[in-house]
Amino acid sequence: MDTWVCLADVDDSVISQTIDAENLEDASMQCSEWVSSVGGQFLGVQLVDVTRATGVSKLVDLGLAPEEAMVVGGLSPNYLASQGVVPGQEWRQPITPANSYPVDWEVTWNGKTWKSTVPFNVWEPGVAAWIEVVPEGAPPPEWVQPDSTNPYMKDARVTFNGVVYTSLIDNNVWSPTDYPQGWQADPA
Repeated sequence: MDTWVCLADVDDSVISQTIDAENLEDASMQCSEWVSSVGGQFLGVQLVDVTRATGVSKLVDLGLAPEEAMVVGGLSPNYLASQGVVPGQEWRQPITPANSYPVDWEVTWNGKTWKSTVPFNVWEPGVAAWIEVVPEGAPPPEWVQPDSTNPYMKDARVTFNGVVYTSLIDNNVWSPTDYPQGWQADPA
């Protein structure tokens, strides 16, 4: 038996209900019944399981039949779009899990484009859980000290002290001078 969280929109407010279900189909039926009982609009169901301990959760967009449901690392893009939020728009501070950003969602902030690295992202770009997106052909972004939510992954390119480096490892949180084995300077 797994624990699921149902999301519903009731009078422009997002509410939730926790349920226990064996699988997505059972969770979908229970959530649909609950949403009908509260007179709301069905937004989705989130599986709460051991993967949450690693910061990964799943949200199922139940606008489709359960067998066709789309699983994304965060909130349903369809729900965000229904609220007028589309990729590439100016970042705005989320106030609930329902309007937070999913993994890989792009926003603009302070003149730069950023991509979310975690589900249910509520952090400000440049602070945590976002990576800067640079246009193809542009120099890589300046190296910034990452935290556990936005480490540099293998093949990530950065500029550090005027030199372009490529990360040789995943989850790289060290500068090229602090851990030179994790970086390779690009040929000039």
